Amino acid sequence: KQFFATAYFFHNSRRMQLGSALPSQTPVQQHQQNARWTHSKLPRQNHRKNLMHTRLPRVLPPAAQQKPQQQAQTATKPLARPPPRADPWAIVKKAQQGSETLAVEVKSLNRGGLVVGVGEISGFIPFKEMSAQRIQKEDYQDLAYLVGQKIEAKVLSVDSEAGRVLLSEKRVAQSQALSRMKVGDIKRGVVRNVEDYGAFVTLTDVPSVSGLVHKSELSWDTFMNVDDVIKAGDKVTVKVLDIDPVACRISFSIKQLQQDPLTQTLDTVTWGATKSIPEDIQQVIDRLNVQESIMEVIIMQQAVESHLFSQELQLFLTKTEIPGGFLVVARSGSTLQQLQIRSNLPREDMKDLLARIARME
Repeated sequence: KQFFATAYFFHNSRRMQLGSALPSQTPVQQHQQNARWTHSKLPRQNHRKNLMHTRLPRVLPPAAQQKPQQQAQTATKPLARPPPRADPWAIVKKAQQGSETLAVEVKSLNRGGLVVGVGEISGFIPFKEMSAQRIQKEDYQDLAYLVGQKIEAKVLSVDSEAGRVLLSEKRVAQSQALSRMKVGDIKRGVVRNVEDYGAFVTLTDVPSVSGLVHKSELSWDTFMNVDDVIKAGDKVTVKVLDIDPVACRISFSIKQLQQDPLTQTLDTVTWGATKSIPEDIQQVIDRLNVQESIMEVIIMQQAVESHLFSQELQLFLTKTEIPGGFLVVARSGSTLQQLQIRSNLPREDMKDLLARIARME
């Protein structure tokens, strides 16, 4: 009895302090209930201290602290638009104007030449525009190994409306060869074909280079037709007159390697009075009179030599010494005209002036 009385008293005192328990619970169940209730009612901070848990504040690294700000700035920054797509036809036309060398891929082979890819455009290289090293005995089927390979070529013509691009591989070799030449070089070659205006000569040491010998640069002799002076297949020696590596053009001269008959027979020419002055010689006189360094141009004697004929106007500065001036001989066709020029220019400067006037510069 005393034990139960003590337990009952203890039970009532706990109910007053911690709250009542269900009457159906045993003292052990009530004790567990009160323990759980007491544990849940403890302050959060004290509870963590009692459990020996101490959570340190989370410190982010500087990069992580700036990342949200950077992400915000990136989110607000507008996306950059891709650059506009270049027009493939404009690229090809620019390459043609600048004589640029393009790397093209050989797509297929047909009876006329090679079909190549110029970027997104299809182009064509005729067999006659292939390099001389590739064409052997005109057996074009041997070029099938080029399919899938890349070769260098220059653009000859562009027709965007018809969708055609014509290219040349031999122009690349020509441009490289011409860049190594200079005016005045002496070369040997073979006459490839003859036209009314001159002859085309292919160089022996550089087969990829062919140039024009104008009919005025063929011979000092008088002739009517080019065939009378030179024929296809003739082996000739030429002098380089002009080079244009961009356009892949070169011009030669044959007669400048020969002695001018006028310089050999000038002393034997029969001079007489001036009857009529050819038009081109009169233009030379007019141009000389307007030069500040020329004081006077005096028309002297004239001669006509039928066996001496010039295809173009020529001016010669003679070695005859004249006080205060020079004696010049102008030749046009078969007419020779002496001109006395009064000037204080040095002899070399007078040569340069006559050369410019002869070229009508």
